[in-house]
Amino acid sequence: MTQASNISHDIDVDHVYAGLLLQCANGDVLLQDRDNRAGIENAGLITTFGGLAEGDEFEYEAAIREAREELGLDLKPEDLEHLCDIRKTERDGSSTRVSVWIVEGVEPRSIQVFEGRGFVRGTVRDLQQNPRLTYTCRRTLEIFELRQRASAPGETMTLEVVASVSSPAHPVNEDLFGVLGCSAWLIDGATPIDKSPKLHPISDARWLVELSDDLLRKYGPERPLPVALAQVLVAIRDRIASADTPLAYPPSAAIALIRAHNGVIEYLALSDVAVVVVDGDQVWLLDDQVSARREEHVLKIEREKGADAVRESMWHRRRHEMNRRGGYWVFSDEPESAMHVRHGYIEARPGTRVLIASDGFTRLVNVFGTTTWDQLAMLGPSDPEGLVSELRSLEDSDPDRTRYSRISTRDDATAVWLDVVS
Repeated sequence: MTQASNISHDIDVDHVYAGLLLQCANGDVLLQDRDNRAGIENAGLITTFGGLAEGDEFEYEAAIREAREELGLDLKPEDLEHLCDIRKTERDGSSTRVSVWIVEGVEPRSIQVFEGRGFVRGTVRDLQQNPRLTYTCRRTLEIFELRQRASAPGETMTLEVVASVSSPAHPVNEDLFGVLGCSAWLIDGATPIDKSPKLHPISDARWLVELSDDLLRKYGPERPLPVALAQVLVAIRDRIASADTPLAYPPSAAIALIRAHNGVIEYLALSDVAVVVVDGDQVWLLDDQVSARREEHVLKIEREKGADAVRESMWHRRRHEMNRRGGYWVFSDEPESAMHVRHGYIEARPGTRVLIASDGFTRLVNVFGTTTWDQLAMLGPSDPEGLVSELRSLEDSDPDRTRYSRISTRDDATAVWLDVVS
């Protein structure tokens, strides 16, 4: 089996580019026809509209600004739908993450093109035949075609649970997974810093994962997953706002959602739940490197200043950095978090294997190194309880966390293995 291909969307890059894919009411797509003159990037080629993010702009903010500057369009965040992120290497060796956003219902006559020779209009299939497409633009159209399939009537697919395991590290398990037809999710509650629960008899994190599971079952993640996630976040925000006791620190979690339809898997993750997709010899990994770097920072504080300094640092981060500009984004009570997810589409045939796992379980790979992602996905269902026993033995063999670096000695460990069935 080949080594896992990392499709993480938040790996270190030198530049961030916000691209706009404009779709007309009849389904046609509008792309930018670049000026054909020396000294400009992609001269004479066809690309998406858009440009580099400036300063501390979020990707969607850059997309809105570029739409105004290049096209005279006045967009709001709700006018955008995230399609995918694409990583590319520039000629000078630097790296760029291209974040592509869809704008639907565009009327070509309302556009004023202020950059380039104009736009090129056509169906996705027709545009894919154009030899002037840049690599990134061609890849964008391929993923957009997957998105169209995932949204259209067609082959009914279900996600069949092959195996699952969920082992608490403490009396209350703050992990929870759910499967509903073609959709599945895993929510990994963050152990609250404030040990006095306000929303649940024992754990506010448990309250959050239970409520989220109920909401996902109620609404059904059948639309683009960021849209479904935003609806869940609004309901959570309203529920917390109406609580009898004000919360200084709302509960938070990591979450991953997948949906299989018409030969396509749509995936979404926010924070450190991992998703592994295996289709034949192709292995795709969605892992969160930002959370890993944040954990390294906490461990550095502990080594240099002690446990009390870690607690103070975590309080500070929760108050000043969680779901804020310049900080980090998690699943909590902020609907804007849905604009900061790792999200995209992968082609998937019946028989494709999917593993969704909390970071407590994936310690077997990225902390203890006893297995690989593809082995975990394909061989794990044969003995999931044995994997948890191995995990707990490794954790207990290093109670001071000196041999294996990690924030907590033990963590809730949850994994669900799924097969795509037509």
